[in-house]
Amino acid sequence: MGLVHQLKPSTARIVVSDHLTRYFCCPWQAQLRSDAEELAFAQLMFDDIYGARSHVDWQIIRSRQIPGKAKLAMAIPKSLMDSLVKEFSAAKIRLLSVRPQLATAIGAFSAVLPKAGWVASHEPGRLSLAGWDAQGWNWAASTRVDGALTSLAERIQHEVVIAQAGSGTGLVSRPMFLCAPHALQAQVAMHTGKEVQQWQLSRSMQKKILSSLPAKKTMDATLAEFGNAIVGLGA
Repeated sequence: MGLVHQLKPSTARIVVSDHLTRYFCCPWQAQLRSDAEELAFAQLMFDDIYGARSHVDWQIIRSRQIPGKAKLAMAIPKSLMDSLVKEFSAAKIRLLSVRPQLATAIGAFSAVLPKAGWVASHEPGRLSLAGWDAQGWNWAASTRVDGALTSLAERIQHEVVIAQAGSGTGLVSRPMFLCAPHALQAQVAMHTGKEVQQWQLSRSMQKKILSSLPAKKTMDATLAEFGNAIVGLGA
């Protein structure tokens, strides 16, 4: 909350690290008739992956409902959500949204996403990847990684190959959208053979952030303090 107290905003949007988030895909179920039934189904899927009644301690968020298409689901610890609500309420700051890192990266690319593709998001020590096609979201993974660019690129390629083997569809040929350090873009393109598009913080947003910080604070220091969570704030 230190940076928040320095900036003193009236509203805030929080990006949660993928170190604290769990991702999975929910296939379309035509028999589900209400939001409560869809949430119960997502909770059952979460428990199947992470253990019986694991969902009790997590708040599950699902992507927008599109009939006939699979959803991307994500889970954030309820204790974290409760703490954020309490802290921002005490600071008299209106909390507009809480979104995981990968979901924020997807949102940053939303205006240009094709009918099928991949979005990869990197933050220190963590790589997250989601894939979709005409049937909706069909792959989601988040894994620990070291900081070597070659290792990160190889890990992305590895996840794509695993997804291809598991689905039997043309996942490998999909375009890649990357939210990561600029130097990683060339490495990913070299290892995957893909044309990679990258989201970057706009100059207008950089100026807006710097104008609100103490004079001695640099952009590099600010981004480090945000822990890469600055992505997705918009221009």
